[in-house]
Amino acid sequence: EEMELANGMRVGYKRTSFLDDQVLISAFATGGLSEQPNKSLKSAKFGMPLAMEAGQFGIRPDRLEDVLAGKLVQLSEGVTAYRRYFSG
Repeated sequence: EEMELANGMRVGYKRTSFLDDQVLISAFATGGLSEQPNKSLKSAKFGMPLAMEAGQFGIRPDRLEDVLAGKLVQLSEGVTAYRRYFSG
């Protein structure tokens, strides 16, 4: 199944019976750094690393390890020249 969010991201999902406690996510939207005007390109390039340093989900990186202790969680996100994405 697929749905498109208000910001243009398309989200696909599919239920399976492989592992009852596993959730895999993947989302992307076309457009990326190539759509930024020259005056904001530098901010767009460095926004993600700065956001990662500030913390995900409003939680500082050093506290996030404590919050997720005992859980197997992996998330990745990125912005390329022509697309924005996240998966986990």
